[in-house]
Amino acid sequence: MIGQRFGRLTVTAVAAPKYGATASSWSYAHTDANELTCGTRKSPYSLDPTHYEPRCASCHKRFDLDHHNQLAAIPAGATN
Repeated sequence: MIGQRFGRLTVTAVAAPKYGATASSWSYAHTDANELTCGTRKSPYSLDPTHYEPRCASCHKRFDLDHHNQLAAIPAGATN
């Protein structure tokens, strides 16, 4: 999906930011004020490629889980 928006820049052409591992996917950084959601799981994403970072598979999963856990810790009805 988002890979198409990056045109010809493949994730393997970019080093992952941690551990010097080779990136395997683009990871949404959760920084877009115009964030969208997709599907029944309400997965967040952005149409702006500047809000994505290259990550290896394990770092990508850890990053997304950490973000999800942070959101789960916010009490219902609380505002930022």
